[in-house]
Amino acid sequence: MSLLFYASILNLIIVLVVVVVVVVVVVVVVVVVVVVVVVVVVVVVVVVVVVVVVVVVVGSLTEYTTIVFIFTFST
Repeated sequence: MSLLFYASILNLIIVLVVVVVVVVVVVVVVVVVVVVVVVVVVVVVVVVVVVVVVVVVVGSLTEYTTIVFIFTFST
């Protein structure tokens, strides 16, 4: 009777350890996926902001040089 009792306790402990390990692995995978998604979103936002800034700066510079060019040749 006591041997069967100890065996069932050992079995319960093994099941609990397996469940805890599976839960920890799932949590780690979810955290890694969330971190990767956040990093990708941040990189995309930074790239979009840089592209917009470059387009605005180049556009304003082109507009400015066009105005200077027209002004220079009109006088």
